[in-house]
Amino acid sequence: MAKLDKLKTKNVKGRYIPIFELHPILKEMWDFDKNIGINPDDYSKSSELTVYWKCDKGHSYPMTIRRRIDTLEKGCPKCNIEQRCKEVKFDDRLSTRFPGIAKEFDIIKNNDITADQIHFGSQKVYWWICPKGHSYEAKVSYRTLRGHGCPYCSGYKVTKEESFGSKFPKLLEEWDYSKNEKSPFTISSGSEYKAWWKCPNGHSYQRRIHAKLKSRECPICKGIIANPDNCLATTNPDLLKEWDYDRNQPLNPNNLLRGSHKKVWWICPNGHSYKTTIYTRAIFGTGCPICDAEKRTSFPEQAIGFYLEKFTDVLYRHKIGKTEIDVFLPKLAIGIEYDGSFYHKGSENEKRELRKNNFLKTNGILLIRVKEHKDKRITLNCKKTDYGYAINTPYSQAYLFVKELMDCIATVIETEKGYNYSFDVNIERDRGTILERYNTNFKANSVAIKKPIGIKKWDYSKNGNVDPNTIPVSSKKRFFWKCPTCGYEWEGAVENLTDTLTCAKCVHGVKMAKHAKSISKRKGYSLAEQHPGILKEWDYDKNQSIDPKNITPGSNKKAWWKCSNCGYEWESPIKVRVKGHSCPKCAIQRASVAKFKKVINIETGEIFNSIMEAADKYNIGRTSITACLNGRSKTAGGYHWKYVD
Repeated sequence: MAKLDKLKTKNVKGRYIPIFELHPILKEMWDFDKNIGINPDDYSKSSELTVYWKCDKGHSYPMTIRRRIDTLEKGCPKCNIEQRCKEVKFDDRLSTRFPGIAKEFDIIKNNDITADQIHFGSQKVYWWICPKGHSYEAKVSYRTLRGHGCPYCSGYKVTKEESFGSKFPKLLEEWDYSKNEKSPFTISSGSEYKAWWKCPNGHSYQRRIHAKLKSRECPICKGIIANPDNCLATTNPDLLKEWDYDRNQPLNPNNLLRGSHKKVWWICPNGHSYKTTIYTRAIFGTGCPICDAEKRTSFPEQAIGFYLEKFTDVLYRHKIGKTEIDVFLPKLAIGIEYDGSFYHKGSENEKRELRKNNFLKTNGILLIRVKEHKDKRITLNCKKTDYGYAINTPYSQAYLFVKELMDCIATVIETEKGYNYSFDVNIERDRGTILERYNTNFKANSVAIKKPIGIKKWDYSKNGNVDPNTIPVSSKKRFFWKCPTCGYEWEGAVENLTDTLTCAKCVHGVKMAKHAKSISKRKGYSLAEQHPGILKEWDYDKNQSIDPKNITPGSNKKAWWKCSNCGYEWESPIKVRVKGHSCPKCAIQRASVAKFKKVINIETGEIFNSIMEAADKYNIGRTSITACLNGRSKTAGGYHWKYVD
């Protein structure tokens, strides 16, 4: 037993004081028979060492040295209990107030203390024996005042014979003793305790005791809990490319099942960010709703066409005049419009729908409109309208109602046309085929296929991970392009892309070259012929691509100039130079000198010290006087002006 030297107490001289020297009475209380090997001189009054003490009546009891010294005046605790028992009034005794409970008092385990010696409201814990023989500990007040009984009979505790471990020994083979803090022999079969289990295949999982009895199968083997063999990352690795790891924190596809109803964020190949459940993407194969809106189609729409093709001819995006129908059945004169919640919204779309409804009705075509709604309270329903039929379905679960949609369409066809179609709808079975057809048809109408030459202008660096195979040729969305001929870069809509290797800049260059060629053939129209003096400041080194003989004075093209006075070089449009704008550096110097140069009003003969003084006198603008002085105007304020030499 380690000595607690650091807890020894020093006196004023710095010497440690042994407990017997500090309190001599402790020597009489020290139980030398039970404290063998413990030297009391090695411990101070603050020691937390538990030792045995003995009173005059022979009671031996354990207590720490510090507590024994702090409670010296209280004496022996066992003697105190006996004294309190003697002082308990007759009416307050446990045996008097609660005789029934007193019969369960275990005198043997309570060291011969009887119920006559206990106060009925005591907070002390004693042993009890219930009528069924269960032995347990409980406070007296809990039994008398709170009405607590046997914890084993009430099911709060369980005996070994009635425990889960005894009743279901076979399940102990899956009990994970390393992870469970409780023993299976201390838990009842109806317990809420969430225990760890280990199946024969080595899968570790948690499940409550009562739940384990109802379903004994391993949830990982059954596919209810994700593991490396059945997680989303394993079953649908293609979806990992679109998983938004930043916005889905702390969720991870390695810890989720493909059938999960949890809503997560996705980023499609075109950069659209959207939120939808995992199982709709993994099981039903739904894609980006924003792309569907741009493509003007969706998985449910494609599924409708897929099943209709088994009974009749189907035309997609068929036009009657200028009016386009999503799905058209020519033999039945029936058109089907699928109005997705993302694309078909807004007052303009409503007006366009109304015009289409009236046009098709006039041309004898029965229209069926399938309308998605974001309101989850809406259930699938079919109603007759003035133009045909309207089928309403909630957007978030539209793919679940394909069978019901086909039943509605079959009912309409039978009612209106007399044909009895029975569609064999199985999305789980046909999903792959529908998606393959959909993607094949869409790629065939993509910009990469329709404009193979023009797609060479696609700027892969600026467009990121967007695949041109997923962009419809009629898309109004803007992307970045780069001319393979001249390297010019611009941003523009897909629908405006030309199927050539040139760009607008190339075309403009060709036009300008032709224009320059025509000018060279016409005498007297070039810059060199009309303004030969300005060529003194023409910078031939920097203007090697421009010939002053092949360009007009009114050209907007910028050219480099070099001042014949100060040597300053600057860039300016040709037509600006022709109008009289000279070197900007010299202009600043002239302006600073002219600011304080004397001027004269020729009509009045008045001389002013500066332009500012003259402008203030006649209340006219300084720039007007300056323009007159420089010859750009004849008068300023109705007067002629000139500098005083």
